[in-house]
Amino acid sequence: MTEGLFFSSLFFLVSISISAVPLFLGMPGAPFISLVSFLLLTLIWRAEATQALAPRPVRWRLLAFAGAVSIFLCVLGGEGHFFYANPDWLYRDAVLTDLARQPWPVTYRFQNHDWLLRAPLGMYMLPALVEKISGYPVAQIALLVQNVVIFSSIFYFIVPTGATKRTAFIVIAVFWIFGGWHLAGFIIRFFTTTPGFDYPASFFRVITAPQVHIDWWAAVFFQYPAAVTQIFWVPNHTIPAWVFACLHLRWIRSEISTGLVLATVPILAFWSPLAAFGMTPFAAHAVLKSLFNRRLRSTDILVTLAGITAAIPMLFYEGLGAGSVPHALQAFAPFFWIFYLIFISLTIVPPLGLILWAREGQKTIYDSTLLIAAAFLFLLPVYRLGLANDFVMRGASPALAILAIMLGIQCAAIKGKRVWMSFAIASLLIGSVTGALEINRALILARNPPPDCNLVQIWQMQEPQMPLTHYIMPVEAAPHWAITEPRPGVPTDETSACPRVK
Repeated sequence: MTEGLFFSSLFFLVSISISAVPLFLGMPGAPFISLVSFLLLTLIWRAEATQALAPRPVRWRLLAFAGAVSIFLCVLGGEGHFFYANPDWLYRDAVLTDLARQPWPVTYRFQNHDWLLRAPLGMYMLPALVEKISGYPVAQIALLVQNVVIFSSIFYFIVPTGATKRTAFIVIAVFWIFGGWHLAGFIIRFFTTTPGFDYPASFFRVITAPQVHIDWWAAVFFQYPAAVTQIFWVPNHTIPAWVFACLHLRWIRSEISTGLVLATVPILAFWSPLAAFGMTPFAAHAVLKSLFNRRLRSTDILVTLAGITAAIPMLFYEGLGAGSVPHALQAFAPFFWIFYLIFISLTIVPPLGLILWAREGQKTIYDSTLLIAAAFLFLLPVYRLGLANDFVMRGASPALAILAIMLGIQCAAIKGKRVWMSFAIASLLIGSVTGALEINRALILARNPPPDCNLVQIWQMQEPQMPLTHYIMPVEAAPHWAITEPRPGVPTDETSACPRVK
């Protein structure tokens, strides 16, 4: 197998689920619309397979190492429920189970109204279809297999083409332990808000407690999560962001087409609209640079149009009721700028400073991308979307991934600069504490099997005070011309079988 076929197959795997959206909604002519979407994606796959990275063969040992890292992180992160799964998995398990076992479109009966499941379903569609078609309860295992394959591909393709084994190991290692100095932020927060403790013993007990999540040290203003945190808590947002980061950096090295970069953005919105938003400045950069260098070909335009056309039913679905998600400008909130300056200093300045320091003013092909990533990460916290400010957490993922890859490449390339390497190792060790604490939680807490509950039941048991507009909308608000008349919603009154997880 060539790397070109492998890379285009990664695109096909993360995009194919959008062709099931017309069937999910029961749109008029759904089989035909789904077939057209599938054929368009197939055309993109075949077109890119003959161009991207061709004709280099796949490096199987590198892929095996990437696969081992992926299995380790996905299994410890709670997928398959062999280890403890973080509380957010209650909602993901419920969505997966509802998609796999309920008639489509999935609706819920709650407060005398029927509610339609309206959420980014990119991660769930294929595993749910495996269970629906096979008739066996295998959706959890199918999800684990799917995500291991995708993460393995991501770890494979973040390594520069032709890199040595040493370089490959360093780039992958730096990428998955990458994180801001959340430990320093947590220390500042702890020592300024919890007087009277017997330091440092109290601090150690607090920070190693299973319920502590140190990424949240800056409260709900913002969070730029560590790589391990993203895999353990939100793989549905992490996968599209990291896939795009691979695409963009490969595009910089002229290894894939501009059309594939652009076609991927609307398609990956089915996994995470917020992560897709974080891709837009890099996609705009690809367009402008291609126009300036006269690299934009007619095939790029056709591939882009094919991707957008294939994604139209999905974009329509995700746009239903989206305005009900809380949003606001938070730049004028009390104490915002104090938190902001500390936050940026501890999360973005260390890796960015290391990259710039190592280059010593020398120009590289990554300079414009680094500038875009830095500017985007500096500006993103000003706005707030979602009760937990998911806009910042998920929108930052593509830029954070690009920053991590660049730092890994720099660490592998540096020679004879012991002072720089000492600072880099210290920075990475501080950042890796966040991931280490996530792994610690997975190892010390008992495994929790997926609950046999639907989405609304989980919400009622866990966070009834929080709006569920991220996941559902009133059926009557959906246009009847585009969605089949749903069956009566799944009852949600009985919650005795649903666990409450602290």
